[in-house]
Amino acid sequence: LFPMAEVAAASADALKPLQPDSFSELREALARRAEKNYGIPVGVVLTEARHIETLRQLLASTPRGTPLGQLRFRKVEQLPAPGKVVLVHLAHTEAGLLEDGVLPEALAAFMTDAPAHFYPGVRLKADWTRSLALCAGVPGTGGYGGGDGNAAGFTFAEIFAGIGGFRLGLEPLGGQCVLASEIDARAVNTYCLNFSDTEGTAVVGDIMSQYCDELP
Repeated sequence: LFPMAEVAAASADALKPLQPDSFSELREALARRAEKNYGIPVGVVLTEARHIETLRQLLASTPRGTPLGQLRFRKVEQLPAPGKVVLVHLAHTEAGLLEDGVLPEALAAFMTDAPAHFYPGVRLKADWTRSLALCAGVPGTGGYGGGDGNAAGFTFAEIFAGIGGFRLGLEPLGGQCVLASEIDARAVNTYCLNFSDTEGTAVVGDIMSQYCDELP
C-alpha cells in the first residue's frame, strides 16, 4: 500500500498528463497526484495487466467488498511504461477499502507480491470532456479561463447541471457561473448550445474527476 505519510497534495505540475520514461518515474508521478480522500473515496491501483482478474476476485472476497458478479472497475488504462502496466481506477467501495489499510491476509499479500500499488485520490479524467470546445469561450478540462467574479455580485458552480436550469435562477440575481459539471454527454451538448455565448464558464464531466487545484 502507498504510505499515507508520504501522500502529498497535488500540485499544478502533478496534474499534467503522465509521460513517464520508466516505471519508477510513473510511480513518482502517481505519488505526486495522490492525496487523502476527505469525501467519496477514489483511487487507482498500479499493477501488471495479468493481475487484473486476481485483484478483482480478491477485492470481491473481502467482507466489505462488492460481490464478484457486480464488481466493476471504473476504467483500466494501459500506460506508456515498460511492460504491460495498467492503472486500475477503482469504484468508491473498493477505493475506501484499500485506503483504510485493514486488509484480509490474501489481499494484503497480493498487494505486496504482485506487486500492486494503491494511490488514493488519483482521479479518472474523462476523455470525452476534451471535446467540449463547441462551447464558445469554454475551455476544456485541464485549466480554466473562468472570470474573477469582480463584475458579478457572486460566483457559483452548477453541479449536476443537466441542461442549465439552475443558473437561469441565479444569473438574474447577479450571479456568474464559473463551473458546470454534468456526466451525461447529451445533456452537456444541449447545455453548450443553451449557453454557447457565455464566456468564463468551465464545463466538465464527472465532478469526482476534478482535483481541488483545478476548480476555479
